[in-house]
Amino acid sequence: MEKFLRATVASLALFIGVAFAGCAASPYSTFKKNTGIAVPECGAVSTTDTTGWFGDGELIYTFCLDEDGGRTFENKVTTAKHWQSLPMTETLDRVVYEHFGGKIPRIENGYYFFYDEQHKTHADNEVENSNSYDFVIGMYDSENRTVYYYEQHT
Repeated sequence: MEKFLRATVASLALFIGVAFAGCAASPYSTFKKNTGIAVPECGAVSTTDTTGWFGDGELIYTFCLDEDGGRTFENKVTTAKHWQSLPMTETLDRVVYEHFGGKIPRIENGYYFFYDEQHKTHADNEVENSNSYDFVIGMYDSENRTVYYYEQHT
């Protein structure tokens, strides 16, 4: 009976481990899934994740690219669907730099991506008037070869 109990507990632990292993997506796969393009693998990725059990909070990734990675990413982003040259619209500028305290540094030269998950649109005309914020912003700083990913859920 004791062997059966140990085997059952071990099987259950293995099942739980396998079931939850897929829950933690990598920063690279999350970025590609939500922005449509891949970030070149790089050595330095910074992550800030304040999301709770129900998914509310912020997810921020910072990818520091080397010269080749920056060139590769910039070549992709210039032709990628829904990516646009900076500056952002006034609305997005307020959302990123005023409403959420500038979690991403102000970028003068580069590109940005925006998706309003609540309204399922790349347009920013509803984001400030919503009862909650559910959006994704990707930004590329071409001067510093840094890619930022910001996801907000309230």
